[in-house]
Amino acid sequence: MIEGQARRSGVFLLELMISILFFCIAAAVGLQLFVKSHCISEDAGNMNMAVHKAAAAAEVFRSGTDMEDYLKEEYSYYEKEDNTFLVSFAADWENCKTKDAEYTLWITLGEAKQWMVGHFAVKQKDGEKDKIIYEVELKRVISQREAAEDE
Repeated sequence: MIEGQARRSGVFLLELMISILFFCIAAAVGLQLFVKSHCISEDAGNMNMAVHKAAAAAEVFRSGTDMEDYLKEEYSYYEKEDNTFLVSFAADWENCKTKDAEYTLWITLGEAKQWMVGHFAVKQKDGEKDKIIYEVELKRVISQREAAEDE
């Protein structure tokens, strides 16, 4: 009688171990799904902020407002070199100094015949290189008022 009971206990223990193994495998797969979901969500949030920052600057360009006045009012840190502006952001999308930047908004303004051209790109630091997250280029006709101011 004891021998039959031991045999049943051994089979039950084996079934229990197999059940625990399947549970561990399912938990590992589920955990990977949650991690992947978090990464996708974070990337989507960064893309959304990149679009927002570039679109805000593009709208200022489109309205004809002076870009440097806008940047002075909106951001405490930015750099200007010729017709290129660089606005730096930390990982939480707060404006910061260039050396601490995780993301940068590049604004390049130029002229082509009667057109004013603006190129807006948001880049993320990726080691030594920058990876473009979002970019847009706009053209607008130079108004007579702007042409008179340039002369």
